[in-house]
Amino acid sequence: MCAMKKIAAGSPVPRFLNLPGTLTAQEMNQALLDEFFPSRPCAPLPLILLPYSDSPELTKEDISSSLLKCSPSLAPGPDTISYSV
Repeated sequence: MCAMKKIAAGSPVPRFLNLPGTLTAQEMNQALLDEFFPSRPCAPLPLILLPYSDSPELTKEDISSSLLKCSPSLAPGPDTISYSV
């Protein structure tokens, strides 16, 4: 019987729920990891990153002015470089 049915019926609910097919803590851990964090195959990365041919070249001044417009308290992006650099 699932935990919600036990609660509705007034039965005591175990502190740790049982997962079907698991007997040990390691098996429960792996079952939860597999359920909530399934492994996905990574998409292949392009071999060569080609620049946009029609875009103007960035200058140091362009980058500096853009960074000055950002708040230094913002979280860093995927490159983990903060805006205060």
